[in-house]
Amino acid sequence: MLTTTTSVTTHLIRGALAGACILGALAWASEFWPALGLLPVAIYLMRGCPACWLMGLLEAVQARKERCGSCRAGGRPD
Repeated sequence: MLTTTTSVTTHLIRGALAGACILGALAWASEFWPALGLLPVAIYLMRGCPACWLMGLLEAVQARKERCGSCRAGGRPD
């Protein structure tokens, strides 16, 4: 797994916060230092670039399906 986040909800919240940081940096483009300060926060929240965030989201969805697959197949997790 590329990232350690296996919760889809947590991953989406991190993505929304990163998006807000990017939008904030664009809104404060006239002020250099606040904009520059928000971009590393966005990269930290996405754990890399937007493509890395998307791959992590897809892996979290896949992990969720694998965990719940045995429940739908009639098996009971112990």
